[in-house]
Amino acid sequence: MSRSGRWSVLGVLLIILTPGRSQLNLRQNITGRPLIRLEIAPDQNDQLQTGEKKNYRFFVNLSADSGSIVEFLPPFLPAGWTGQLYDSANALLLTDEDRDGFPELGFVTPDRPHYFTLRIEAPTDLIGDTGKLDSAAVVITGFLDNDSLVRDSARLNIRLIPGLLIHNFPNPLDNRTTFVIGIPDNGEVSLLIFNRTGERIATLLQHEPLAAGVHQIDWNARNDRNQPVASGTYDYLLEWHRGARVSRIKKKLVINRR
Repeated sequence: MSRSGRWSVLGVLLIILTPGRSQLNLRQNITGRPLIRLEIAPDQNDQLQTGEKKNYRFFVNLSADSGSIVEFLPPFLPAGWTGQLYDSANALLLTDEDRDGFPELGFVTPDRPHYFTLRIEAPTDLIGDTGKLDSAAVVITGFLDNDSLVRDSARLNIRLIPGLLIHNFPNPLDNRTTFVIGIPDNGEVSLLIFNRTGERIATLLQHEPLAAGVHQIDWNARNDRNQPVASGTYDYLLEWHRGARVSRIKKKLVINRR
C-alpha cells in the first residue's frame, strides 16, 4: 500500500505467440480505490447533577488523500435530556447548510484533528415516568457528505445524580403506583405511608442501603397486612440517612378505588 493510501497488486501476463520464437511479458499494476478512514473520539463517561449543563469536547480525524465535508446524525437523548452540537470554540451551533437534515462540521482536511463540542443539559426535575432518566447514552455519529458509508461514532455515557426528591405516579391511583426517588449520595432510605390519623399503614423501605442515583419503588396499594387500602388521602414520608445526617420529605397521595 502506498503512503497516499492507495493499494496496488503487481500482475504478470505471459503470452507465447510462436513456440520458441517470441513471447510477450506484460507487467501491470492494478490500482484500487484509496483507503479512507474517519475517526470520531474519544469515548467518555461522566455524571451530572439534576439540571446541570456541561460541554464535552470531541474530535474528528480523516485519513484520506483529500479533505471532505463531515456531517453528523442529530444526537438522540432520552426524554428530559437535551444535547446540541457546537463548533470547537463552543460558540456557534453546527448548522445544516445543505438542508439534508444533518448538521455539518464543515470541510475537514486530512490527518489533523478537527474539534467540536457536544453541549448536554440534564433533566431539571424528575416527573412522571422517569425510569429512563437516571442515565443517558449519547452516540455521536459522523460521516462524509460524499460517502455516507465512511463513518465513525463516539459514545458519551452520563449518570444522573439528583438532589433528594420523591414523587409518585400515577397520583391519584387505583391499585398501583410507582415512587421515583432521587438520592444525591449513598445512604440508608426509608419510605413509609401513613393514614390521616398518623398511623403507619405500609412500610416500603426501612433503612434500606441505596446508592446515589434514581430509584423506583412499586406499591400495590396494600398495607403491611397485605390488605387493600381504602380510598382516601394518605401521607408518605421519605427519610434519607447518611451518617448522623437525616433528611426528610413528606408528600400526599390519593387512592380512588374503582
